[in-house]
Amino acid sequence: MRAKEIAKFVLHNTKGEAQVNVLDYSHYLIRFTRNSVHQSIQERGFYASVKVVMDKRVGEASSNLVDESSLKEMIQRAEIIASLSPPNLEFVSLPKPSPLRFSSIFVEPPSPIEASEIVKSAIAVAKKKSVELSGSLFCRQGDVCVLNSLGIDSSAPTSEYAFRLVATKEDGSGFASIQTYDWRMINPEELALEAVERALMTINPREIEPGEYDVVLLPYAVDEIMSFFGWFGFNAQAMQEGRSFLEGKIGEKIFDESVTLIDDAENAQLPFPFDWEGVPKQKVVLVDKGIAKGVVYDSFTAHKEGKESTGHSMRGVPFPSDMILYPGDYSLEELIGSLDKGILVTRFHYTNIVHPKLLIFTGMTRDGTFFVEKGKIKYPLRNLRFTQNLVNAFSDKVLIGKEAKRGDHSLVPPIRLNRFNFTGISRE
Repeated sequence: MRAKEIAKFVLHNTKGEAQVNVLDYSHYLIRFTRNSVHQSIQERGFYASVKVVMDKRVGEASSNLVDESSLKEMIQRAEIIASLSPPNLEFVSLPKPSPLRFSSIFVEPPSPIEASEIVKSAIAVAKKKSVELSGSLFCRQGDVCVLNSLGIDSSAPTSEYAFRLVATKEDGSGFASIQTYDWRMINPEELALEAVERALMTINPREIEPGEYDVVLLPYAVDEIMSFFGWFGFNAQAMQEGRSFLEGKIGEKIFDESVTLIDDAENAQLPFPFDWEGVPKQKVVLVDKGIAKGVVYDSFTAHKEGKESTGHSMRGVPFPSDMILYPGDYSLEELIGSLDKGILVTRFHYTNIVHPKLLIFTGMTRDGTFFVEKGKIKYPLRNLRFTQNLVNAFSDKVLIGKEAKRGDHSLVPPIRLNRFNFTGISRE
């Protein structure tokens, strides 16, 4: 494994306490728009970084050149940065080694012909329905290695594939996507049909009076919410800096009892065994039947509280990147059928935080928003702007679907929330 050879070279040539990360990767990307491929690129490369610690002074540097002189120059830059930095008195040490809990799953990438066939099959579905399809197929694989001077020696192969589709027809649009470690799980015809049918259903959207509506959110929208939970709640840095909505609430009931949320990299359908510091990823219960149970740590935030890292370092900050919302008992049809007068949302777009401490976020719906009355989808809606307190939304009654889907941040099913606050209509 060349990644490990490079990491060993860097660590051997670094003085004192040090951590080395090396990624030996290749990826290719096919982009297409309006049923035609317009970009196909492939890249083969390396990424190396080193963190050095000298009397609590921390310096980091990186390089994408891996010849000996470039790596030595990278080490020198990190050492200079450390020598010029003020000491971080809260820094205790780099993490110490412990056994990995599980292995990564690596699947060899598709050949260029196989990859092009995936895109071609999806576009064929769209053409058959006279719909235009745009999107991308991203394939990435490589070897990851993390070494440190205290004995961390973590390395594993990784593969990741993402296929995203946006179908358009007149003023209608539909979205579908999949993210997986195994490209053979991608069913391009099925995914294209999902996006195409949604686009056809959203032609001639109507307007609705803004206000509070009960909603059913598809997994694409729920995954977006999970990222806000992760960045502004369930990480130790946000807690220690006093900007998490969970501050002072661990052990208290914060959500509806139907909500159980964990972070479990082994079972979140993108298994990778260690974090940016080479620490084994642990299963962490974040919410158990509505009660806040914990947050995730990297080594820095863990040492501040005299704890061990949970293996959730993401390039210097702790983040729960493999959240799982436990599924419930409802099919999607049953969730929609439970709405007397509500809105079905496919996904969110242009989201942002308004108030981190209260977990109020804002954004727009996109690519499939529908008005539902007496359990039936009545007509498509123009995209709606919203501003919503997520803690309030999840502390009210939450109905949770059966079938989960892996998104960018989590493995989540569809859900129903009450009284979601829509504030305006987008006419763009």
